[in-house]
This record gives sequence, structure tokens and C-alpha cells, in this order.
Amino acid sequence: MEKHIDIDRLLVDYRDGNLSREAREELRAWAKLSPANRQLLELLDDASGTREELAEIYEHDKEGAWKKIQAAAHARDRRRFRRFATRGIAAAVLLAAIGLLLLTRDGENREGLFSGVIAPGSSRAYLRLSDGSEIGIGGAEGVMRLSERDCTRIEAREEVIVFDADESRGCTPVQSEIIVPQGGEFSLVLSDGSRVWLNSGSSIRFPSRFSRDAREVSLSGEAYFEVSPDAGRPFAVEVRGERVTVLGTSFNISAYDDDEKVITTLVTGSILLETGKERLRLLPGQQARLAPSTGKISLHEVDATAYIAWTRGAFVFFDESVAGICRILSRWYRVEIDATAPGLEALRYSGIIKREETFNKVAEFLDDTDEIIFVERAGKVIVLPK
Repeated sequence: MEKHIDIDRLLVDYRDGNLSREAREELRAWAKLSPANRQLLELLDDASGTREELAEIYEHDKEGAWKKIQAAAHARDRRRFRRFATRGIAAAVLLAAIGLLLLTRDGENREGLFSGVIAPGSSRAYLRLSDGSEIGIGGAEGVMRLSERDCTRIEAREEVIVFDADESRGCTPVQSEIIVPQGGEFSLVLSDGSRVWLNSGSSIRFPSRFSRDAREVSLSGEAYFEVSPDAGRPFAVEVRGERVTVLGTSFNISAYDDDEKVITTLVTGSILLETGKERLRLLPGQQARLAPSTGKISLHEVDATAYIAWTRGAFVFFDESVAGICRILSRWYRVEIDATAPGLEALRYSGIIKREETFNKVAEFLDDTDEIIFVERAGKVIVLPK
């Protein structure tokens, strides 16, 4: 146990650039002991956009993660996915499952598991203007310049659309909408400077130019907000029976119609949640889970970084059900997945999936858990217990 704690400290120091030469050699020797160790060190070497977020996740609740792994190590019915978690860096369940992030395992490459390669999603969306016309945006180089009837200038680039309101013109604000289809993602900058990231299968409706006393938008699906501070104009999001009000903060809302709960996670600042029955103020690192059918809200302490990892190119799962994972994969890969087979409900996983990987590789790795298998039948993917 002590050895693992020492390595845990070395990894944090390595990430922060505080290792002595002797400590660096000790860490390199540890990395040679197993592929899992080597892959974790390679992750911390990686300069990709997800490194900072993953490092924060790594430092979240080490002691709790240790206890879970110790208990799991003594369970006699552990299968490959869970055993692999105990052999990686035991400081966090998430990074212990590092193979799911890297998806570079030895052995047979089964891209032929399905009738064709199922590619990941990409930056694409539709802009619905106030006159009802729809314009496809995203994926193309250069800038598309448009304008709304209220004098708002619009610039659409490859991955973001920017709304620039001319407040001096005095035009009456109109409603615009961004629609991100299955297999898409996109971001937008609202007229007040607030930025919104939209996940696949999501849409947001908003005035192209906010009024002088309020900023209100409505959301369907999932979005991450970074709201520009404006003490005189609260920013409010309406979504599935819930109203989230802020002044200037960052938060994530997941509110797909096929999910049982609306999940609101606060990253910075504070937000006020209101339903017909409850009012609740969140602090950073807190998550509210609303059951729309009852209007009841439960409050949880979480690592908020994990819930915005999708904006940095990764899916993060903590103790997630097979059905929950498959719903997320289905939206991103635009594939119908049936995960209703008896026996799946008891299986839960923790890990990371890079959004840029093909669905074929994701399915291959999950197959390698020796607990489930993905098969294709009549154009639909079916998940079955082994």
C-alpha cells in the first residue's frame, strides 16, 4: 500500500514539474513494470487539451478511490475491466481505467465487428433564423457572415458562431435557434459575450440581442455555459421544468428527454435552481439532480471537471450503467443501440472515452471486459451480457 502512495505522490510532482532527477528515474522504472503504468505516464506527458482536466480528476477523492479499489481487489468475481483498474495507478478509479481513454491495446483489431466503420461526430449545426429559414453551419473553412432582422451581425466559423448586437440601433430583438443534430457539437458566443457549448442532439433558443434587464435562453439536451458577468441582467436558462439563474458563472446542464433526470453541475460561481416546488442554490462542485416527474431535487458533491470533459474531447463515466453509456454513445455516433437485455442492469463502469475514436474501437474495448458484447442485427447495435 505504501508503495502505491509513494508513486501517487511522484505522479503529482511529475505533472507539476517538481521531480528531482532521482525521483524521475524511480518513476521511469515504475512505468516499465506494466503497460498500464506506461500508459498513465504517457497521459501525463500528453500536451492535448484534456490533460489539465484529467489531472484535476486524478486528484479528486484519492482516499475514497483507494478504499473502493482495495475492496474490489478482494472480490473473487472481478472481470478484466475491473482487474485492469487495480493494476493501473490506484489513486483514482477513473485514471486506473486508462486503457479506455487511450484505446491502444495489444491484440486483434476488430474494426470489422460491424458492417462498416462508424465514425465519431463532428462540429456541425443548423442556425434557425427568426424568419424560419435554416442554414447549415460548421465543418467548412472560412467565415460565413449573416444578419438578423434586429440588426444583429452573425459570423459562423468552423466550430463557433458569434452574435454581435448593435445596441445603438434600437431594433426590436428577435428569436434565433441553434440546433445540433445527433453526431454533432458546436459552440456559440451570445450577444452579451457569454459562451455556450452544445452537445449532440441539443438545441438552444435565445434572443439574438438581449434586453436591458434580463438574459433568458431555453435549452433542450446538454450544454456547458460560461456566462459573462452582468450584475444588472441575470442570466436564466429554462429547461424541462427547471429554471437556472446566474449572474456570471460556469455550469453544465444535461437535460435530454430520454434521460430520467435533469443534471445541473456548477463549476464556478453560484446558481439558483427553481422548480414549481423547490428552490436551491448551488456552490462550486455541487450537482443538482431533478426528477421532472416529481419536481424533487437531490444535491450531490461531485468532481465538476468530469461533467464538462465532453467540451474538451472526452467522455467521462463514474460508476455509470451500460444503458447510460450507450445513450451517450448513441447520440455521438448516430447509431441505434439496444441495451435493454436482462442482466445488463447490474453492470456499471468507470473510465474515459476519447470522442475522436470510432465506435468500432469503443465497442471492441467494452467487449474486452468479458462482461458484455456488441452485435449488429438489422442495422441496429445490440448489447448482450456474456
